[in-house]
Amino acid sequence: MFRFSLVSVVCLAVLDCSVPRRSIVGRAPVSPDAVAVDAETVRGKRHYARGYPAQNRDGSVNAVIEIPCGTTGKFEVDDDDGVLHWQRDRDHGGRREIDYLAFSVNYG
Repeated sequence: MFRFSLVSVVCLAVLDCSVPRRSIVGRAPVSPDAVAVDAETVRGKRHYARGYPAQNRDGSVNAVIEIPCGTTGKFEVDDDDGVLHWQRDRDHGGRREIDYLAFSVNYG
């Protein structure tokens, strides 16, 4: 069994981490190929619905995640501008969020 002292934990906390820093929108990281315009908007290099092929030559696929894993925010691609926006509630106009636990997987 391992036991760490507070000094060990503090030393680990100051070590450089190789995880890239990325913008956060809706409590989820944004792809390095996208730009977080503001707290509710993510813009890609192309139209998210029509600008990318479903499948790439190497067999990988492209997908737009509308509810990121670990979050409750509901995003949607605007058909006109192709930008990912935090969806608005029809009743009160505020940010649309799932009313229960955060999604455990990426949903899109």
